[in-house]
Amino acid sequence: QLRHIAEAEPERLSGNVLLRPAIESAILPTVAYTAGPGELRYLALAEPVYQLLGIHRQLPVPRWSGLLVEPRVTRLFAKFGTSLEELRAEGTALETRLARAALPEGTDAAFGALRNAIASAYAPIIGAATSVDPTLERPAMSAKGQALVAVDKIEKKLLRHALKRESVELAQVTRARLSLRPEGKPQERVISMAGFLARYGMGVLSATGAHIEAWYASALEAASPTT
Repeated sequence: QLRHIAEAEPERLSGNVLLRPAIESAILPTVAYTAGPGELRYLALAEPVYQLLGIHRQLPVPRWSGLLVEPRVTRLFAKFGTSLEELRAEGTALETRLARAALPEGTDAAFGALRNAIASAYAPIIGAATSVDPTLERPAMSAKGQALVAVDKIEKKLLRHALKRESVELAQVTRARLSLRPEGKPQERVISMAGFLARYGMGVLSATGAHIEAWYASALEAASPTT
């Protein structure tokens, strides 16, 4: 039935996502096929279609994606000894590090010494309990674990209070993260160039355009048809 429709009423049929790029290449040969990650995956899956129809597959080139890092963000790199990668990372590792830096000098060493002391002090007690009755080993080990958990709780409380004291600095980190990943998403998916143009003028648009043009030139020259 499908074959009959294709012969009698071809206008009723249209290419799906796997056939469209092959049709495009046949009708309008192009230097490259610029697309996002999802479309490029489809293009790779469409390879058998190209082979079956005898059509040359376009050179796949990723769509340019960039990140505009504002001066107010780069200033934090030196202030907090951080990097773009650490700011963009998931979780709160940067905030925890800043909180630890706000603790009195020697605090980390003191907690480390306390943990070592608990481990070494419990060793003979666990050994004695085991020699008296092997069934006492587990309760002794549990007591050691509880002592270490108590140390962890104290450390976490200290860090929470240190975070509160460093609220101004942490607010700067939060704002920087929002600039880099608004709503936790890539900039290009959430914000437009309007805000950047208002703050920095039309020069940012020409600078971005020049960067994009140079990137595409290098991508086309470096890529291979078999990529």
